[in-house]
Amino acid sequence: MHVLVAHNRYQIRGGEDVVVDRETKLLEEAGMRVSRYFRDSQEIQGPSRTLQTALSLARSRKEEKAFREKIRELRPDIVHVHNYFPLLTPAVFFACYEEGVPIVHTLHNFRLFCANGLLLREGKNCTLCLDKGSSLPGVVHQCYRNSALATMPVARMIASRNQWVPLVDAFVTMTEFARSLFVLSGLPAEKLHVKSNFSPDLSARFPRQDQGYALYVGRLSNEKGIRTLRQAWKGMPIPLKFIGDGPLAEDLHDFEVHLRGSAEDVGRLLAGASLLVMPTECFEGAVPLVLLEAMSLGIPVVTSKFGAAGEVFREGENAWLFPAGDREGLRAAVGRALADSEKRKAVADAGRATYLREFGPERNLARLQEIYSGVLQAKRP
Repeated sequence: MHVLVAHNRYQIRGGEDVVVDRETKLLEEAGMRVSRYFRDSQEIQGPSRTLQTALSLARSRKEEKAFREKIRELRPDIVHVHNYFPLLTPAVFFACYEEGVPIVHTLHNFRLFCANGLLLREGKNCTLCLDKGSSLPGVVHQCYRNSALATMPVARMIASRNQWVPLVDAFVTMTEFARSLFVLSGLPAEKLHVKSNFSPDLSARFPRQDQGYALYVGRLSNEKGIRTLRQAWKGMPIPLKFIGDGPLAEDLHDFEVHLRGSAEDVGRLLAGASLLVMPTECFEGAVPLVLLEAMSLGIPVVTSKFGAAGEVFREGENAWLFPAGDREGLRAAVGRALADSEKRKAVADAGRATYLREFGPERNLARLQEIYSGVLQAKRP
C-alpha cells in the first residue's frame, strides 16, 4: 500500500506534528510505502503573504493544482490528510476527489466548527458555534487571534465545509468524546472512526529512577490549568518542575522551568518523576501525549477530568482524578497519590498496563490499517 501523507506543520512544533511524524514512521516500519506532502506555517512571512494566505483559506487554487500534480506523479493508493490549515487548505480534498484517490482525514482539533480549534473562549470551554450551527459567534467574539478581522476568513473556511466533507471517505478522531462532538456538528457517524494517539514504549530508553519531584509537561497557558496548578502547589511536600513554554512562563519564577525541552530532556525528567500532573482545563479531544509517555514509563498520573479522561482513567485504579479548575481538588488528589507508596506503585503499574493494552504502537498500527482497508474495499467496484 502506498500512502501519501499531507500535513501543514505549525509555527511552533506541537503535539499534532509529533503524532504525524510518529504515525508516518510507524507505517514505514510496517513496510508500507509512504510519501509526504508537508507545508510549514513558518513560510508565512510578511503582511503580503499573510493577506494572501487569509484570502485563500477556504480553497487555494494554487495549492489544489500543486497537490493534483503530486498525486499524478506518485499515484498513491490512499491520501491521509492531517492538518490542512492554513496553507494546504481544503483544496487538498478536492484534488484527491478529482484524481479518484480515497481520502482519510484525521481530526486532530475542532477547527471544523471552531475558529481557534480548541473550543475555548476567554480561557473557558465554549461550544457556542457548535450549538448555534454557525461560525458567526466566533467572529463576534474574535476567537482567532483576538481579532474579528482575522477570524472572518477562518469562519468563511468553516462555512465552506459542506462542499468538501462529503468527499472524505473516513474521518479519524482520537477519542469517543471527540467523535460525539463531531457527530453533533453534522459529520456522518458512519464515517467517523476512533483511533487513539500512541507513544513508543520509553521504558527501555529511560530507566525509571524516582527522584522525588512532580512534573508538568506541556504548554504554559491558562487553559492548561497552569494558574490552578501553581496556586495549588503551595505547601506541597515535594517540589514541582515544569517543561514547556507559553504566556505564563514568567509567572513560574518560584519553580524549576525547562523551556521547550527536547525529547531527551522530557524522557529523562519523566523517568525521574514521582508523579506527572496534568491539570488541563480545556476539553482535549485526545489524551495528551505526555500522559501516554508517562504511562509507558510506569509514572503515576494525577489528571483533571478533561473531556476524554473518563474513557481512559479510573480514580485510584490507574490514576488520581480531580475536577478541572478545582485547586483544592488537585491538592487532595496529589495528597492521595503521595499518601501510600505501595498504592502509588500499584496505580502506576495499572497505568502501564493501560498503555500496553490501548496505546502502544502495535495496536495503533492495526487500527490504522483497518481504517485504510475499509476505505479501499468500499472504493472497489
